[in-house]
Amino acid sequence: MFKVNSKIFVIPAIIPLVPGAPAFYGIKSFIEKNQELASYNTFITFVSVIGIVVGLSAAFYIMGILFRFFSRFNDS
Repeated sequence: MFKVNSKIFVIPAIIPLVPGAPAFYGIKSFIEKNQELASYNTFITFVSVIGIVVGLSAAFYIMGILFRFFSRFNDS
């Protein structure tokens, strides 16, 4: 089968989807000059993005460790 790095497909697919609504409402609030709501939605957007990045990084790191661990058994 094809051997392609899955990060190429996973990261561009997930990042725009999850914090989309708070990002939209944050920009809308900035335009409407509602600074309190804009700050809140921007904060929620950044927290969501940081959570996605940490989760994906941890998942890829753990999978790398497991791949190296199990590849030792397949080589022999």
